[in-house]
Amino acid sequence: MQSLKFLIANYIEVSENIKKLSPNTIKAYRIDLKQFASFTQNTLAKKDVIKRYIMHLNQQFAPRSVKRKIASVRAFYHELSINGILR
Repeated sequence: MQSLKFLIANYIEVSENIKKLSPNTIKAYRIDLKQFASFTQNTLAKKDVIKRYIMHLNQQFAPRSVKRKIASVRAFYHELSINGILR
């Protein structure tokens, strides 16, 4: 399986160049997914780790920021699922 860093870089590239998402969205995805990768030690996380990550976010950030960070991770995992990387 490909590394999480590679998957994130590919996702960012597709979001920027193919989906043509706004620069602000791309910036947020970069930050949020980098933090997620750091928390998961650069591995694709299962549900239990994601739940711990959400608890961590709630302790560190304002609710609005937490929602955005969760949305970034959700969009990333959704794309992985669509592309058959997750089952």
